[in-house]
Amino acid sequence: MAGRKRIGFLVNHLGWEGHYTNRLWRSAVEICRRRGFDLLVFTGPQDVGDYLSFRVQSAVFRLIDERRLDGLVLNAGLCQFNGSEASSPYLQDFGGIPTVSIAATLAGVPSVLVDNVSGMRELVEHLIVDHGYRRQAFVCGPASAEDGLIRYNTWQQTLRAHGIEPDPDLVLQGDFIVVDGAERLAEAWRAGHRFDVVVVASDLMARHMIAVLREAGIRVPEDVAVVGFDDDPHNRYSDPPLTSVAQPIDAQVETAIDQLVSMWAGMTPAPVTTLPCTLQKRASCGCDRARWTVAAELRQQVIEAAGRGTPFVAAVRGMLGAEENAADRAFDIWSVIDSMAAEKHHALAHLTHGDLQVVRRELFSRVAREAHLQHVRAPTDPRSGWDAALDALRVASLSSLPDFMAQGLPRLGIEKYCLSVMPTLASSPLENGAERLTPLDVPAELETGPTGQTRFAAVATYPALNGHPDAGVFNASLIAPDAWFDRLDESALLVLPVASRSTWHGLLVVELHPGSEAMLVQLQAALALVCDREYDIARAIRKNLADWNRSFVLAEKTRTIGTLVRGVAHEINTPLGVSVTVASVVRSELDALEAKYHSNRLSRTHVLDFFAACREGLGQLERNLCRVAKLVETFKKVSITQFADQLVDCDLVDELAAVLQGFRAELGARFIKSAIDAVRPMWIRAQLPVIHEIVTDLIQNALDHAFPPGMQTEPRLVISAQLIDNNATAQIRVADNGTGIADELRGKVFDPFFTTQRMSGNVGLGLAIVNNLVADGLGGLVECQPNPGGGTVFEIRFPANRCANC
Repeated sequence: MAGRKRIGFLVNHLGWEGHYTNRLWRSAVEICRRRGFDLLVFTGPQDVGDYLSFRVQSAVFRLIDERRLDGLVLNAGLCQFNGSEASSPYLQDFGGIPTVSIAATLAGVPSVLVDNVSGMRELVEHLIVDHGYRRQAFVCGPASAEDGLIRYNTWQQTLRAHGIEPDPDLVLQGDFIVVDGAERLAEAWRAGHRFDVVVVASDLMARHMIAVLREAGIRVPEDVAVVGFDDDPHNRYSDPPLTSVAQPIDAQVETAIDQLVSMWAGMTPAPVTTLPCTLQKRASCGCDRARWTVAAELRQQVIEAAGRGTPFVAAVRGMLGAEENAADRAFDIWSVIDSMAAEKHHALAHLTHGDLQVVRRELFSRVAREAHLQHVRAPTDPRSGWDAALDALRVASLSSLPDFMAQGLPRLGIEKYCLSVMPTLASSPLENGAERLTPLDVPAELETGPTGQTRFAAVATYPALNGHPDAGVFNASLIAPDAWFDRLDESALLVLPVASRSTWHGLLVVELHPGSEAMLVQLQAALALVCDREYDIARAIRKNLADWNRSFVLAEKTRTIGTLVRGVAHEINTPLGVSVTVASVVRSELDALEAKYHSNRLSRTHVLDFFAACREGLGQLERNLCRVAKLVETFKKVSITQFADQLVDCDLVDELAAVLQGFRAELGARFIKSAIDAVRPMWIRAQLPVIHEIVTDLIQNALDHAFPPGMQTEPRLVISAQLIDNNATAQIRVADNGTGIADELRGKVFDPFFTTQRMSGNVGLGLAIVNNLVADGLGGLVECQPNPGGGTVFEIRFPANRCANC
């Protein structure tokens, strides 16, 4: 890929501020900007507990393609929620894209790990040696999480190294977010099954454990100590501040990108790179409060600032000062305010949500200035007109989305976005022709998610692509049109599936800034709601059209049956009437001959006259009865039940050539040139006898009507075939350069008993039979069109892989 390198960063979900996954991708945004790389963050569903949603929306990972990305960084969370081997199928799809894994080892992929063993060992030894905590409980991570398993095994080994046998009754399971059965552990402690400390495999579960213990009246750390792992930035400001093992988030991401750079240079990085962890001792384990007086002092300063008569934002601005570490201090101040607001601290009770958001914007603007990152915007307050915008979006139509997004998103700091949907949703269903709306089958992509062969259509973009030749339908694996990517400067983008719980509709690629993820997820959900509604409307239209079509077809069949019955009655009536008359004349002649015999008046002349009358009468009788039999046989062909309802795989070109070969003698005798215009092989699945009968009847129709004697031009008959609609539809064209069909008659050629040569013995059922066979035998359509060079073209279209139950 020419120009700037683009890195794909795969996470199971976006997480929230302080969450491990959230901190990873935020670090990737900052590092890629600093080092001059573009970034595409791919995420699965936010509701990881919903299996159906996870299965459908995680299909976004199947779209990753080397044409759009130069390197990939995988997060271990992909395995945690999808099984330990979950990434293996994805890796097969990634092809030759250089790939690095963070926090998980994958075969054949360089991995960046943290030293969970030394980190957990140091934490447990601190609890045993410095605090004397020998009765320890443990909360594990997900069974599929490699990190969680290492931490649990190290905890056991460290206890045994100090002569302590782990108590299996004090081991709980969690998912790195909440603890399963935390209340049972609290009840056990109150019932006398005492323990000194709860060692938890993640900070989020540790804070959940603290809340459960307090709810049960158990003090932390006075009664039970609690420690975590990861070192969420909010740990310093929780109550009590949480002791934890700090993972080197920035170093993990930086090392992963360094390894991609080395792979681009043709080098082979080490299979595993392990980074050290750091123990952060705070009050939750019982350490002296002097170790966290900075946080306590900062909380007190915030309380005092909130109690002054001056505006709170002015007081906070004064707390920042002008020292070099003002950016870090700004983040610390907001973390304290955020923590106090969550606790509903009485000192902030008089402040509104808007007051707090003004302070937040002020602090994050200072962070951007001090860090020389002016392009990082302050997180947008989701309630600053955003709720009203979402309400308007939820009732919008797909056609109004471009205007809504062009007007609303830039005001919220989002200036790069591309919304794409499946073409069947992007265009009005009525534009495709009623014949394409009859099937109600749901495309597979809607239920299982797109593949690299799925096509998308861009419906709303900024920078805009109006009128650009590459702004139309594109391959889904390209994520967005090339023309849109070409117009971007340096960018960090988020790739979100526009999908409801069970239905895919498209993709949203949008500018990503730390702090905007909650807003973007809301936007994703609102767009999915709009697309769901549009799809339901289109489906309802298709259903109504299908119902109308079925009613129309039934009425048309009833009319056709009436026409056929009247036509057959009319056509059969004449030869049968003649046959009855002839039979009556022969009987009269026989009666007269018999009377002469009995009266002895029979002569040789009488007998010869009788023979002559019988011979003529029987000849007429035979001719008329044969005509009736032919009419009945032709009428039987109107129904396709005489053909075996069996599908076969065949080369369509070979079959057309075989039918044409049967007419070579007659065509040659009339000096009519013929040809097959198609490329072999052309494999289809259909009822082969039906195809043979249709093409035979069309060739015979051309011989009967297209080439009268005395033509001035050289007669020519061409049969062509091709596969269209991505090989889903077979098309056969039988074209002649004969006399053609008048415009006023062309619409009647498929009517039963319509013929211009009845005096020549034609009944007018040939093309009616063709129409019936194409519709009922092949599930297709036949059209009669004028040939631009003179003559007539009969065009047949039918499914190339027709299922047995269609």
